[in-house]
Amino acid sequence: MTQFQRILLISGLIATALAAAVGQWAGHEQAHADIEKLELVWPDVLRLPQDDRALLAGLAMSCRLARKPADRKDVIECLREAMDSPEPLLPKGVSRDAASMRLDALLAQAR
Repeated sequence: MTQFQRILLISGLIATALAAAVGQWAGHEQAHADIEKLELVWPDVLRLPQDDRALLAGLAMSCRLARKPADRKDVIECLREAMDSPEPLLPKGVSRDAASMRLDALLAQAR
């Protein structure tokens, strides 16, 4: 391996590590923003059962909740739009009908 090839390999490894770190940071920032928005509807969202948190997280990612205004009505609308979208992100093994019913129940509890 030539010196140039070594430099390219090391540069590639560094670039890959940086990209992974930036991606992880961005994902963490989005998750934090999603949680802040979900807390407008469910102030105790982090204490909900894991299945409910997984459902809300998937719907929040589906509708890009982090990009929506910090308004309770907009959060609810976003989650409903995600549920009605062609391919919402749902927890593994959860049907669309079951997810829709659970979202309705969670929203009814939030009032």
